[in-house]
Amino acid sequence: MEGFFFGISFIISGVPIVLVLALLVILALHRDEDVDGNRSLAIYGALVAFVGFFALVLAAPVVAAALVNFSRETYGEGHNAEATMLVTGIIIGVIGAGVLLLHRGLFERLRLATGAAARVRRAYSLVMCFVTVVVGAIAGAMALYQVAAMVASDTFDTTSGDAARSFVPAMALLVAAVAVGRWHWDEAEISAAAAP
Repeated sequence: MEGFFFGISFIISGVPIVLVLALLVILALHRDEDVDGNRSLAIYGALVAFVGFFALVLAAPVVAAALVNFSRETYGEGHNAEATMLVTGIIIGVIGAGVLLLHRGLFERLRLATGAAARVRRAYSLVMCFVTVVVGAIAGAMALYQVAAMVASDTFDTTSGDAARSFVPAMALLVAAVAVGRWHWDEAEISAAAAP
């Protein structure tokens, strides 16, 4: 079963990185007019935004897992691993938020850009929507699996408490993916009549 979860974690982290890099290579090689000269900034902004948002999405289940694992009996060994995990998750989240905040001016400038930069920003937003759908679907499946394990713990060879402790990080990942995906959906301006 650990191999399965390793595969899932590889998909959650590897697929988005490959998709974003592929998008940026395609956009960099695309030959269209860059009238306002913002395409390079938009590509840089897309990379920065990806790093920041991806860090926030990954921090959510790490913090959630650490918090719920504090409730587990350690039989006198303490909660050093949980404390380390909590601090690691908080650091990842702070770095992600910091990267986004430090580049806030760039993001505001690119929001007003037209032409090639607007197409880069929109393409990035749509790729992030897709990434969050993939991550959210996997997190939702993991959460449903843990619900089944809570209901029939004997069948799944676990305890209801362990299943509940695994459910919370999966839900945290799902909520983070939905929030980031929704934000990017709004940024893509899908409802706009004319594409940039």
